[in-house]
Amino acid sequence: MGWRALSRPSATVTNRLVLPVRIQAEGVRDSVLPPGESRSVRVPRSGTLLLRWDAVRPMVGALPVGEMLSGSAALGRGARGSRLTIGASGAGFAWFAPLITNTTDAPLRIVVNAGLASAFDCGCEVPPGAVRMPIGYYRLYRNSTVEARDRSGRAARFENVATSVVTPGNSVGIRLNPGDLRPVGPPR
Repeated sequence: MGWRALSRPSATVTNRLVLPVRIQAEGVRDSVLPPGESRSVRVPRSGTLLLRWDAVRPMVGALPVGEMLSGSAALGRGARGSRLTIGASGAGFAWFAPLITNTTDAPLRIVVNAGLASAFDCGCEVPPGAVRMPIGYYRLYRNSTVEARDRSGRAARFENVATSVVTPGNSVGIRLNPGDLRPVGPPR
């Protein structure tokens, strides 16, 4: 009974993203939590744990790709057994992570939400032979698209990918085969 009175409460943090997350909190060394894993963190003697997390964006060359995805939480004195689940939705919006498989013989440039006001060029090329290559997280809309272009201007567009998003992690697998690419004009 005395041991319980002296022990500090803890909280379990679970990463449901397809990317690792960096966790920062008082009393917690800057640590990276891999996708799908959980970690127990102690609530400090002050009674409140302030925790911040940032998704570790994939790097292409020296540049990170995808949009910044982060969050924070405050866990109080009664945090014994409490859980914080880090996911890809909240605050009235959701994110999704395209995982690109390139079976063509050419590197492909990816534009997420192509044709929409929120179009986002990942600024990367997915090399031939890539399998489920993560290119970061992007805003998810009912009509979200993923477009791939090769250097010759051939393109393939996958529309309404929101219906294919898989949880946890809000990922969608996009497989590009040689026959998917069609001539559409010069690259943008």
